[in-house]
Amino acid sequence: MNRLWLEVEDQHLVLDGDVDMNQSRVQIYNDCHRKYAWQFYQHLTPDRPQWALQDGKAVHEALAHLTAGAPLLDAIRVARNLLAEGMPKRKLPGDDTLLAEHQDMVARLLTAYLDTYGTDTTWVPFAQEVSGRVEVGEGTGVYLDFRTDKLATWAQQLWIVDHKTAARLDLRDVQKYAMDLQFTAYVYGTRKVLQRKVAGVIVDLLVKTQTPQFHRDLFKRTDDDLLEFEQEFVEVSREIALRHRRADHGQNWKTVFYKNTRECFRYGTCPYRPLCLDDNGVNRAEFVLRAPDYVDAAATPRLPTDPTGQLPNVTVPGSDSDVD
Repeated sequence: MNRLWLEVEDQHLVLDGDVDMNQSRVQIYNDCHRKYAWQFYQHLTPDRPQWALQDGKAVHEALAHLTAGAPLLDAIRVARNLLAEGMPKRKLPGDDTLLAEHQDMVARLLTAYLDTYGTDTTWVPFAQEVSGRVEVGEGTGVYLDFRTDKLATWAQQLWIVDHKTAARLDLRDVQKYAMDLQFTAYVYGTRKVLQRKVAGVIVDLLVKTQTPQFHRDLFKRTDDDLLEFEQEFVEVSREIALRHRRADHGQNWKTVFYKNTRECFRYGTCPYRPLCLDDNGVNRAEFVLRAPDYVDAAATPRLPTDPTGQLPNVTVPGSDSDVD
């Protein structure tokens, strides 16, 4: 791999080694550099349930159990327990009520899903999950770490089936998946791991309205789509790694990872907005140290855990400096 470097304020910063990223980190970075930095430079995560994410995880896990042949009640129990485990130790008034509401909603959603589709699907399951670490391009040193939902065959082609939850059914929202970074990354990574062509993604949408609604659609990815993804992913991943280097070498990390205020209210209120307004001890107390994930596990150096709860100063993959 060619050595990449950047001259900033009389500093010669060199990007050595591999850069590990997943599509989620790149998407968050594209949305708002500061939001990315709160999570992956400061390593902060909200100490409150992010219900849209929690609901999605619970539904995913329950559907995996249904696919494996578990009874509906067992799948619902799995979802309920997962939601309960996601609650913080420090509860606020009304938390138990909120938890019960989301548990009931997920149970209602899963029951209606089974009533609508039964145990048969229009696709034939091939594998429950594919995960891996693949180099993006050749000789770039940029690696995609990914985990997909299930694989299936349909119309004599291989597809990724991805279950999505949504608050409403708006077909304009569904069309975003035609160029969605997550799905393109899944197709790219799976294709490289299996050495087989993957046609695209089947979206299985579960809508969390009072009377649940469902929608299925499919989105293909062409060779040109994957080539464009390859080039863009490498470009953005290197940019992120170099910004980490700049902050590690003493530049103001908030300047390096500047904010995009259009993101503050795009999906409700960004949980990091209070920190952007006033980064103080009181606001930071509403967050906890982010747990290392599979990207950290694949990367070098790895993100350390700190039993004291102090936030470590950690460099990202691509840095040749040590972890403090």
